[in-house]
Amino acid sequence: AEQVEVIDSDGKSKMYPDLSSFDLDVSVPYINSGCGLDLPAQAVCELLVKTGLVSKVKNEKVITVSVPV
Repeated sequence: AEQVEVIDSDGKSKMYPDLSSFDLDVSVPYINSGCGLDLPAQAVCELLVKTGLVSKVKNEKVITVSVPV
């Protein structure tokens, strides 16, 4: 996506869309229980990448997901 600068009536500028994100540590057992699965952390990350979410394995029970704002 390409950002565009928008200047409001007060002269303040903002970039749209907001492409910022934050990192969230997520429990792999929690994801598996919510989805009815039993996947290892790496497989969960691979599926998240297919949905467009950047993720990486922190350890065998936790992954870090970059969540768009």
